[in-house]
Amino acid sequence: MAPFSLMTVGANLLARSWGLFSTAVTVRCSCVVPTLKNFSTTAGGPPKRPLTAYLRYVKEQQPIVVKQNPDIRVVDIVRKIAQQWRTLTPEEKRPFEEASIAAREQYKVDMKAYQDQLTRLPSLQL
Repeated sequence: MAPFSLMTVGANLLARSWGLFSTAVTVRCSCVVPTLKNFSTTAGGPPKRPLTAYLRYVKEQQPIVVKQNPDIRVVDIVRKIAQQWRTLTPEEKRPFEEASIAAREQYKVDMKAYQDQLTRLPSLQL
């Protein structure tokens, strides 16, 4: 801990004496550096990965379990939901699995469109 604190004290002294980290220097530097171009037309970036069947079940059951047990810890809530998931029959799990499969297929389509968009942009700018 001592060497680190000595380094920070030294950096603070340099900053104060030379004014390296003053707002005036920051403003001057920000005016010189040009803004970066964004090569993507979407602000969100790549699509998010879809939820698995289990995570869909957890997302649905968490508010219910919290409402039934308001004083229980988060870890215990997850344990309780996991135990419920293990006791479900395949027929009860089917809606969650089908939703997961559909979301996975949509993700593949969205990811392909995103990758095509990324590969087309550099060639358009030449």
